[in-house]
Amino acid sequence: MSDEKQIERCSISHIRDLPVAPPLSLCAVFRNNGKPPPSHVASLRPPPKAVIPPTPLTQRKLDELEVLVNALSPDISYGDWVSVGMILSFETGNSCEGFAIWDQWSSRGSKYPGISQMRAKWGSFKP
Repeated sequence: MSDEKQIERCSISHIRDLPVAPPLSLCAVFRNNGKPPPSHVASLRPPPKAVIPPTPLTQRKLDELEVLVNALSPDISYGDWVSVGMILSFETGNSCEGFAIWDQWSSRGSKYPGISQMRAKWGSFKP
């Protein structure tokens, strides 16, 4: 045994008292020990994350999105700025109204790229 590793001991009276290890953790243990995980462990995957569909587009929803976006500075980092656009695109079904909110908000910032670049970026968002 190397000096960096320690064995933790616990008392378990029955196998049913063992905690269930996530499959990805079991795979990591096998790989750490230089062995491939058994096929029944490697084939286990965590359940996919549920995608919550956007609520239907209404004027009230557009107004709420506009209020939320306008609470942010349009001079945020590029990654955050793109994220705001992606969220608006998703929530509005990539609509013209969603684009208008994003463009109007972005135009107040010092880094506003112009309408043509805004349209190009908006077009890259997949509904």
